[in-house]
Amino acid sequence: MANILVTGGAGFIGSHFVRALDQKQFGKIVVYDMMTYSSDLNRLKGFDGLIVTGDIGDFEKVVSTLRDGEITHIVNFAAESHVDRSIEDVNPFLKTNVFGTVNLMEAASAYWLETDGGYKGKLFVHISTDEVYGELSEKVRPLDEKAPLRPSNPYAASKAAADQFVIAKISGEGFPGMIVRSSNNYGLMQNDEKLIPKIVHCLKEGKDIPLYGNGQQRRCWLFVEDYCRILNALIQLEPIGEIFNVKGASSMSNHEVVSKMRAAYATFVNLPVEAVSDIAFVQDRKMHDFYYNIDQSKLMRTAISPAHKKLEDFIDEKHFFIK
Repeated sequence: MANILVTGGAGFIGSHFVRALDQKQFGKIVVYDMMTYSSDLNRLKGFDGLIVTGDIGDFEKVVSTLRDGEITHIVNFAAESHVDRSIEDVNPFLKTNVFGTVNLMEAASAYWLETDGGYKGKLFVHISTDEVYGELSEKVRPLDEKAPLRPSNPYAASKAAADQFVIAKISGEGFPGMIVRSSNNYGLMQNDEKLIPKIVHCLKEGKDIPLYGNGQQRRCWLFVEDYCRILNALIQLEPIGEIFNVKGASSMSNHEVVSKMRAAYATFVNLPVEAVSDIAFVQDRKMHDFYYNIDQSKLMRTAISPAHKKLEDFIDEKHFFIK
């Protein structure tokens, strides 16, 4: 029976993934999380598996956790992921995203190679981001998995470095790894520092909504539950050595997101839109990429259904205003 370890499982995407796992596919589900500011055990209410507090950089603890759980599959969500924080101090991003990922793979190798069959029946899924490809203009064709990595902020650079270490271990040692690069995720229970939860907070508190620059930076928005469904399907395929792009169903500028959420909130509280929080344009941040755009044709060739949920529909449902 396959047993799975989900690192960063108390984070936003990781916790959604844990809840979406097929219980029939895995005998044991183990969450491994360092419980930083972005972790929240409330996201795992109802989860009856094992939760281990630990750092993916702690080799002995990782090996012990893998051995105790007889882990066959690892999905690595553990990461520092906020661009602004990476600009202020890159060291935590190097520690977790690069050294932590390398340590996790080495720990997996150490344990798996001591088991019967070695790497056979094992899988390491590294969760990456479309930001590793760097920014694009809207006129440039979407980038596929063979495109060069051109990160343009410290967070993206740390993820690109981790990707390269995963690729090197796969090609150099036959390590059973794969990489998934996705668009910006959104959904319920996201950390307050991200754009959509920040907008919700400002609206509910009656504060102006800060918007970098002119707000025209554009992102493809991927509903987290769609993403977790797709990840589950990819894991069942076990495409060792492969890289997959997963693209969101909506493409919207930050200004469009704020405007639609203001309108939705005004309807929710039965006020004219002019009476709710206004937009406050602030100085653009450094290294603020304009647009990311990825090609997910490879995913489509697997017959896995792509993301369906559109951000505009999610906003109209107004779930996030009810707490």
